[in-house]
Amino acid sequence: MSVYAQMQSLSNDTLLVVQDTHLLEGASADQSLQILNKTLLDFKGDLNEEGIYVVGGMHLAYLKHPKQDNIGRACFAVFVYDKNESLKAVGASALVLGFGGDILERLRTLDQNAKKGLKIKRISLLAALMGGLGALVAFATHTLTHKG
Repeated sequence: MSVYAQMQSLSNDTLLVVQDTHLLEGASADQSLQILNKTLLDFKGDLNEEGIYVVGGMHLAYLKHPKQDNIGRACFAVFVYDKNESLKAVGASALVLGFGGDILERLRTLDQNAKKGLKIKRISLLAALMGGLGALVAFATHTLTHKG
């Protein structure tokens, strides 16, 4: 699998598309954009802040660029990669887009936060299931012992 990335150019309104540290144009860029856009369409949330999200079997990283564009706006990059891809590979593609040398540490922090978030969601789901099961057992016990 590859690392795919897209970001608006800092100097103009051109869309930059990267696959595995290579800046793409034309048909190659279009193919990569299809993968990026499909993952974005499948994402069921809001991209309000930096993060790494699991979307199907893919990871989606949303990162704020350290520099603003030519008219002072914040720029964000979207990265899509397979769960087996290394963060170093994602960081290398980010460097092509002009991210700083601290990008790998930022990615590691976001990855750890994403893993903590998934763990909390799993624990919450398990607690809800156990609570529901407990209520069902209590109801069944009450119904069976209090006939009439």
